[in-house]
Amino acid sequence: LKPVTTADDARLFVRYWVNQGVMSFKAYMNVSREVLGAAIDEAHALGVQVTGHLCSVTFEEAAGLGIDNLEHGLYVASDLAEDKAPDTCPSLSRTDRARLMATDNPQVMQVIRTLVENDVAITSTLPVFAAGLHPAIPTREAMAMLSPRSRQMAESRWIGMLQASDSDANKERRLLLEREMAFEKAFVDAGGTLLIGTDPTGWGGTVPPNSTHAALILLVEAGFTPLQAISMSTLTGARFLGVDDEVGTIATGKNADLVLIDGKPDEEIESVQNVAMVFRDGVAYDPAALIDSVRGTVGR
Repeated sequence: LKPVTTADDARLFVRYWVNQGVMSFKAYMNVSREVLGAAIDEAHALGVQVTGHLCSVTFEEAAGLGIDNLEHGLYVASDLAEDKAPDTCPSLSRTDRARLMATDNPQVMQVIRTLVENDVAITSTLPVFAAGLHPAIPTREAMAMLSPRSRQMAESRWIGMLQASDSDANKERRLLLEREMAFEKAFVDAGGTLLIGTDPTGWGGTVPPNSTHAALILLVEAGFTPLQAISMSTLTGARFLGVDDEVGTIATGKNADLVLIDGKPDEEIESVQNVAMVFRDGVAYDPAALIDSVRGTVGR
């Protein structure tokens, strides 16, 4: 594929892929404001959305360009970097990022205000940041689903994390996780739209269904009520995607895609891990059988 380096390239790229049936686009890391802005304008003209995992463009700049959603939260934003140059990804150490992400930093609150004013959603991916730091992720069940090669890689990473549990690096990771959680709570409290994801990439720690359960557990630890976490992971996402007339709540006429939980997740969010039955298009499935059917096959 030809690299997208100009506004005209971006418009042609978006137009071509929308004609092929693409329903949304994601900008990644090193993109210029000119290219991103043109892509957003063309996508919106054609009725589709643009999200981004950005670095060279700040969250505030992307909001000004009209982006619909930003992935991962403040953890990856370049707005706080003191050496940020236009259209360039800055260097920001983990120590400095943790220091600057504190919600008492006026710049953090300014980013939140800009996102809310421009109706830009944030996709929370707390599980990928918590993997190896929190008992909810990964679980043995999740690791057992990995292919032999992926499991070997994951277990090696897992062992390394356990051995380094009291290291300065892991202390910084924990602080970053806590500050990302605080940012997301402050963002929602200010009127922001928080979507829920898991970012199932890398070493195999964020494997479904475990990572989805972990996302809800971590949101409650961030200060949300269990019902808020459940609603954000269902109805809020459906509304953002424009499919809330089909999914997102249990109602007559909507798709019969349901999860039956043995417990009271509205009171104890950890009970979401006790899945008794799964329905897809009204057909019931045994969750244990579903997991057994893919055991040892996930990954490379």
